[in-house]
Amino acid sequence: MQNISKYIQIFLTDSRKELEKMNQILLQLEKDPQNTELINALFRTAHALKGMAATMGYQRLTELCHALEEPLSKAREEKLELTNEMINLFFEGADLISGLVEEEVNESPSQLEYKSFITRLKGAAEFKLTPSSKERITFSYKPPQSISVDTHILDDFINIVGEMILRRNRLIQLNRPLFSYEIEEEMETLDNLIRELYSQVLKIRMLPVSTITDLLHRIVRDLAQNQGKEITFTIEGDKEINLDRTILEELMDPLIHLIRNAVDHGIEPPAIRKEKGKGRGKVSLKFAKERDMVRVEVKDDGEGIDVGKVKEQALKNNIIEKEKLDSIDNEDILTILCTPGFSTSKQLTEVSGRGVGLDVVKEKVEKLGGSIQMRSEYGAGTVFILKIPVSTHIIYALLIKLNSQTFAIPITKVLTTTKIPIKDTQKAFIFRDEQIRLVRLKDLLGIKDHSKEKEETKQFPVVIAEIGGKKRGLIVDELLRIDQIFVKPLGKPLDKIEGFYGVTILGDGRMVLVLELERLR
Repeated sequence: MQNISKYIQIFLTDSRKELEKMNQILLQLEKDPQNTELINALFRTAHALKGMAATMGYQRLTELCHALEEPLSKAREEKLELTNEMINLFFEGADLISGLVEEEVNESPSQLEYKSFITRLKGAAEFKLTPSSKERITFSYKPPQSISVDTHILDDFINIVGEMILRRNRLIQLNRPLFSYEIEEEMETLDNLIRELYSQVLKIRMLPVSTITDLLHRIVRDLAQNQGKEITFTIEGDKEINLDRTILEELMDPLIHLIRNAVDHGIEPPAIRKEKGKGRGKVSLKFAKERDMVRVEVKDDGEGIDVGKVKEQALKNNIIEKEKLDSIDNEDILTILCTPGFSTSKQLTEVSGRGVGLDVVKEKVEKLGGSIQMRSEYGAGTVFILKIPVSTHIIYALLIKLNSQTFAIPITKVLTTTKIPIKDTQKAFIFRDEQIRLVRLKDLLGIKDHSKEKEETKQFPVVIAEIGGKKRGLIVDELLRIDQIFVKPLGKPLDKIEGFYGVTILGDGRMVLVLELERLR
């Protein structure tokens, strides 16, 4: 028997691509079941999967793919009409193939009953095509052209560029006492080359957000069909916005959860919507670029969140004090909903499911250096707004000082900086006709204040940052400079510490923690 271990990764990559293609075709075929080109494309995909499985010696996969080929072969010869039932079976078959691929690759015991599916598929394929004079509509399907590159290789590239940035910063530091203009010019040239190299490597790592939209369409379709709901799902904005592959992968779980909640718990059943004078349910996903961030909105026109019931339950669970009930806003409601297990109570039927896993969504988004906001109107719907950085490896950051310690704040969180006199008891200040709450960054980080000056007589630097959709004035001891830094993740167990995004090394060799402001509020 041939040694196939070295081909497993290739098989896994190629089979996942074919499965993604299969789902794309099925979504189109569901809208146009008599489209000859789509039927041919689906047959070719099933055939390609069968060939790959046979080469690897995966008998179950080979048998399942062959079973999918048979009705498609009849449909190609116009001996079988593809009904909704058949297309639903093809979707089920695609899911089974996906499961079998993972089982075979991981050599795990079989948990999937695929033989009964094959029997059902053969039974459904017994129906013959009735003569039809309908004009055949052709559809040109062109698979995307791409070259597979192992993600570990791309990670290595990024790490090498990151190390180059660290060395560049070190050289800049060493050159300061020398005052050599020649070295300064060469450093500037080197800096430009590093920036260009990073830009090109980053492009290779980038994927358009459109690569995940087919899966989300599939999730909405399956959920709506399962629950008997009528839902229109739309993708809006710029679908060709690029995100780092790692970020896009990490973003999938939060998006899937929010969309599932919108369909499952947001959109009302058809009968209830009819009583309310509402039409077909609407769920939308919108992408927009904002500086070095991507704004993602998940919106539904469903039931919305009953704030009264949220307050009632929060009070009962001792999540919030009674005196603060009247002053809570959307940010506070989101904080309550993100309390682990909050909405598992049966009494909270209007928002049932809104809190289940929202704490995980919030944690994942903030771990990416992003933020999450929510707006909801009871009876009208809910929108979740995520802001995600385009890349997390090499960023620009504002370096600040607290006592003798230096910290870095990602520049995407910084709106501006200023310097103002601050009294010891002062809680807010007016900046450009807007009242902004003041927060001592030392207090948030639990750092003891070593300053010997009385605060009444001192001008304090303030970083005005956006945290949780609100402006905050962060009081620091000193504003240093803006640097391009290479962020390394904190290893275990340090990655469990709240409020830190990663670590970087400055030109003088000092290690500096990168702050995750969303986790400090």
